[in-house]
Order: sequence, then C-alpha cells, then structure tokens
Amino acid sequence: MTKLLVGSLVVLLLLVILGIILAKKTAGWILYACGAGAEVLFISSLRTQQALAGDLEWSLPMGCRIAFYLIVFAGGAAMLYRRSKALDQK
Repeated sequence: MTKLLVGSLVVLLLLVILGIILAKKTAGWILYACGAGAEVLFISSLRTQQALAGDLEWSLPMGCRIAFYLIVFAGGAAMLYRRSKALDQK
C-alpha cells in the first residue's frame, strides 16, 4: 500500500514540476490540475478499496497528507510566481 502512495506522490510531483516549467503557457496549468486531480481520485479509490476489503477504519497516513498539500500548494505558488514574472516582462 505504501508503495502505491509513494508512487502516486512521485507522479504528482513530476506533473507539478512540468507545470512549473510550462507555467507561462496554459499547458502548465493543465498538467498541474491533472496531477492534483489524479491524486485526489487515487486517494479516493484507495479508500473505497479498503472499505470493500472490510477495513472501514482505514485513513490516509498523515505523512502522505502533508506531502500532498505541500506539493500542491508549493507548486501552485511557484507557478503563480513564474506566471506573474512572465507577465511583468511583457
């Protein structure tokens, strides 16, 4: 289970990094949104999978929650900074 969570966070991190690199264009924002949305869907499917397996008390580990929010908010802030910097140069 933890390998799946770490793998999904790595995919999210890669999509956010690509989003930061391409933040001056719309494609960067689409990659960012796809990464965050895919992570939310993945976490939701893990909860459903655990509920179907009979473990109704399963919750996402705190470290994964912190990593998810840190990646999403720091990536969004970096993208906003790059976008505003690009608009100031025009």
